[in-house]
Amino acid sequence: MSVHFGRYTVDPAKGTITFHIDRGSFSNWDDTTQVRAYDLKGDELSWKVPPRPDGSIPVTRLRRVR
Repeated sequence: MSVHFGRYTVDPAKGTITFHIDRGSFSNWDDTTQVRAYDLKGDELSWKVPPRPDGSIPVTRLRRVR
């Protein structure tokens, strides 16, 4: 599990979402800023995090409910 809270900003020209993390499930993320490329297709927003040690790449997907 990986969770965090704080603010975020979106740069549509660069296709990035920047997370300004206040606190997270990993203490080394506290008070950090992380930039991720995002993909927006229809009602689904997704972004990837850096690869895990085993090489897998977690993907976060959010879907708008209508």
